[in-house]
Amino acid sequence: MRIRVEGVSKRFGKFHALKNVSLEVRDGEFFAILGPSGSGKTTLLRILAGFEFPDEGRIYFGDEDVTFKGPEERGAAMVFQNWALWPHMTVYENIAFGLKVRKLPKEVVDQKVRWALKLLGLEGLENRYPHQLSGGQQQRVALARALVVEPKVLLLDEPLSNLDARLRLKLRGELKKIQRELGITAIYVTHDQEEALAMADRLALINKGELVEVGTPEQIYRDPQHPFTAIFIGKTSTAKGRVVERGDGLARIAVGENIITAKAHGLNTERALVVFKSDLAKARPREGYSPLTGRVTVSMYMGSQVEVRMVPKGSEEELVFYLAEQEPPPPGSEVTVYLPVEGVHAYPL
Repeated sequence: MRIRVEGVSKRFGKFHALKNVSLEVRDGEFFAILGPSGSGKTTLLRILAGFEFPDEGRIYFGDEDVTFKGPEERGAAMVFQNWALWPHMTVYENIAFGLKVRKLPKEVVDQKVRWALKLLGLEGLENRYPHQLSGGQQQRVALARALVVEPKVLLLDEPLSNLDARLRLKLRGELKKIQRELGITAIYVTHDQEEALAMADRLALINKGELVEVGTPEQIYRDPQHPFTAIFIGKTSTAKGRVVERGDGLARIAVGENIITAKAHGLNTERALVVFKSDLAKARPREGYSPLTGRVTVSMYMGSQVEVRMVPKGSEEELVFYLAEQEPPPPGSEVTVYLPVEGVHAYPL
């Protein structure tokens, strides 16, 4: 099911939650909506679900205008952040609830529930109540309840945020696999950028109610067109720089006494905001990489990486880099990190 959002705005009193948002989700796509807390992403999802109506704009499912249709008329199912299971119902009854509301024959309900139980690995738990389940099992029940009604669109509002880190990693892979197998259009809201990058075919970044940028995870990470995208996605540091030379989409930027090569994004000023993708830095020279030398303020061992905080020569701004295969350099020592072009982005300042 293809979904179009056209010029959607939403206010709550004086608060402008969404401002003229337009985007398209392709049929069968796993589409993530990413942004910081309070950015408007959950409001957009609730409008897509039919729990809220926009003040302006239209919502289309396929070619059908569903802007002011209720949830039951859209063919969409939603999985909530808190899973919202009925505590007095068993696993079986929770999953069957939506089917019974549709007044399907008992044997059809049973067949569909058994299918969902198998799909989500819940066989043998049919007669348990939610309080007898682990967090991961409860999340699976909520997902099964949504999928069993065979929705055209699956809407997910941070469904993994209440799980511990290890279980989140496991279940996000399973969720992506199920979505692929069923070929269902899924829209996934999260503030977790790693989750969005790992799971989405494409993602939209929203900030302060406005759509900032849409693209594939690789496009958003490696070639962010907007400074907010560059700063928000990945481990980053920022500094002010002076433009030394520009051309062919690249620029030479002075950061303190260092001259580095950066991707230039609409750079038409002499001053630039430089965004470093901190985890792309290397500890040893590489061809085509720009050196950046500075004084170490703090270094911390992090297992596979060392976090190095440094002030570049001739600058007062502290930058953070993450280096593999490196001993933590002592505070006060001089260190040089090496940065690829795709690891440095420059924007007008």
